[in-house]
Amino acid sequence: MSELVRLERLCKAYPNQEKPAVDNVSLSIDKGSVYGLIGRNGSGKSSLARILTGLLRPTSGHIWINEGRDASATSDWQRSNVAYLSQSPLALNTMTVKESMDFFGRLYRTKSSNKQQKCLLEKLGILRFHNQEVRSLSGGQSKLVQLAIAISSNRPFVILDEPTNELDALNRRLVWDEIEALSHKGVTVLVITYAVSEVESCLTHLGIMDKGRLIANGTVNQVMQNVQNRRTIAYRTASNSDKSSKPWEQIVDVDQVPRIVSKLCHEGADDITISSPNLEDVFVNLIASKSNKA
Repeated sequence: MSELVRLERLCKAYPNQEKPAVDNVSLSIDKGSVYGLIGRNGSGKSSLARILTGLLRPTSGHIWINEGRDASATSDWQRSNVAYLSQSPLALNTMTVKESMDFFGRLYRTKSSNKQQKCLLEKLGILRFHNQEVRSLSGGQSKLVQLAIAISSNRPFVILDEPTNELDALNRRLVWDEIEALSHKGVTVLVITYAVSEVESCLTHLGIMDKGRLIANGTVNQVMQNVQNRRTIAYRTASNSDKSSKPWEQIVDVDQVPRIVSKLCHEGADDITISSPNLEDVFVNLIASKSNKA
């Protein structure tokens, strides 16, 4: 794959903040990939997204999008290459859904027919709201309208900041399916989220941010190698014996498993299971290890 986006030593410092929100971040995102950027609240993810859209000027560093010129000093290039779904509600909420899509179509300089609009809204389960004002919709329904606007932009690079906030389980699955469909069409998607367990199945690449820095970056398999020699041990004790409660968990090195399981059995632990760590375990493990070194 050839790269669509490349960042070099990107920084963003805000006045009166001790540390930069984005701290020396370098990465590349391949064309047609689904890149997940995950991290705790306040880790710098949304600041990075706003820089990529041209809404925020970086303090230093360089951005190249779609083989164009360095876009760090101007937002012109982003406007013609990037579509953005933000965490914030749709600003023009006195418009109907149709009017909103028409307005952003003009802004993006794309024109979808009424039939194409309705087809997309039907796929997202919100066609019945086509002629309703956006402000009359629920938070989840409004989020789906924003997604429809981003999809219909026909931009090569789509940034989705917390795209499943306020959505129920069925609509979250629908969103991930649409993200995969975009990727199959050659669109590059950057998904920014802290919902680690949700996003794992549709990502091709992954970055983990903490305190403004990119602490892991690569394909999902490459990032998962951080814990390939570790195992998750789940168990219950007298204090959490209720089956409806979450079991205790430990992530340990493979060679520690026999000793720890033996110790847990001796202490009366129950329902002991051993599994390979998932992406959420990788995230927690990396954040914890970086915090311990700080």
